[in-house]
Amino acid sequence: MGLAGGVYGAKRINETYPDVIGAVEGGATADDMDNTTYVLVGAGEGSRPLVDANRRYESTFLSVGPSALTVYEGRFDLVDRTPSVETGIEIPYDRIARYDADETTFEVETTDGETFDYRVDGVPTEALAALDRRV
Repeated sequence: MGLAGGVYGAKRINETYPDVIGAVEGGATADDMDNTTYVLVGAGEGSRPLVDANRRYESTFLSVGPSALTVYEGRFDLVDRTPSVETGIEIPYDRIARYDADETTFEVETTDGETFDYRVDGVPTEALAALDRRV
């Protein structure tokens, strides 16, 4: 491939990876249309020289369902474009006292006073709008 091909390939990755991340964060609706899952992409790891994109990103998966918000922590592999889920918690909407997000954190507080914080990279406006319609 040579140096020129490598530089061109890195340039193309740098131009297109934000679109892939944006599509993933945009939400996917399940076949039953009752759940929409949003991926909140956080910190990345595994970058290569000249390439801005990382291979893997810490991710929070929000599943906005008919009666509960389910939050999973995991990773998103940009190379394979596949998620992996590590842990999860389901919070019925009637137990959500408050939720909010800023550029770095998505936070949910329950009516019991328990708070859950998740790292994000940017305000998840579509996920917040979906929660607004349910809570």
